Amino acid sequence: MVEGNKTKTAEIKIERGVKQGDPLSPILFNRALDPLICSLEEANLGVVMPLGENQVNCSALAFADDIALLSDSHAGMEKNLKLLRTFCTNTGLAININKTKGFHFTYKSKTFIYNHRENWKRGNEVIAYIPPGDTKKYLGARIDPWAGVTEGEWSEKLKAWTSALQAAAL
Repeated sequence: MVEGNKTKTAEIKIERGVKQGDPLSPILFNRALDPLICSLEEANLGVVMPLGENQVNCSALAFADDIALLSDSHAGMEKNLKLLRTFCTNTGLAININKTKGFHFTYKSKTFIYNHRENWKRGNEVIAYIPPGDTKKYLGARIDPWAGVTEGEWSEKLKAWTSALQAAAL
């Protein structure tokens, strides 16, 4: 409902998220996701990463409508997913389980054990693990649980961009 000039409109039912291309979309979406990011940071169940001479605990990587949850333990990820579930319940936002993937490593006896634990779940829905040797696209990069970010696509894109810039009349 919108109120102005001492009158009110009829109730406006919101049925869609923010529209792509609208300049307010990123601001509104960031405002909507900020409480989730803050609760994940406060839980401190992420991965310790170097930041200059210091270290920071990183629980989530978020850009626009993509989010990656991080944890250094299977139990920590369970707790992060519980925070995500609570947030979605409280806000009405939803996660597309078909686009949701995960992987899990454990270091044991000088080797890594991969995806050996029960899959995480969002409610009753199982989150698929990324199988060995497979990659998934995240923010335009290919993520390989064993090799990290693969540069194949980026290398070709960079070459094309460089050629286009060199050919441009500047």
